Amino acid sequence: MKHSPSLRQLRPALLIALLLGGGEMLCAQSTQSEWTGAIDNDWAKAGNWDGPPPASASDTALFTGSGINPVIGVATTIGGLEFQSGAGAYTLTGAALTIERGGQLPVHLAQRRKSANNLQ
Repeated sequence: MKHSPSLRQLRPALLIALLLGGGEMLCAQSTQSEWTGAIDNDWAKAGNWDGPPPASASDTALFTGSGINPVIGVATTIGGLEFQSGAGAYTLTGAALTIERGGQLPVHLAQRRKSANNLQ
């Protein structure tokens, strides 16, 4: 009668599988997405970003030009919020937007005025 392999016997194979690519699932992917507001003002709508909507502590929201002000529908934590030189004035409204401890909030010196509501 055959016995199923034990977890102890499978450990080397599982470790190799993780090292060869399965480990990607365990690591957060950081992204930097540019706000376009191409569809409407919904922060969470993919069509309003050049990239996926920032929704995790490893994501950065980038504002480069002028456009529609985003509305944050649910409390969101991101890793950074960046305003590039030439970006228009934005007012972020709606639910709380939290920048993760150690995150970035660069506003380039060419900017005259930036406004953020509910920024924690």
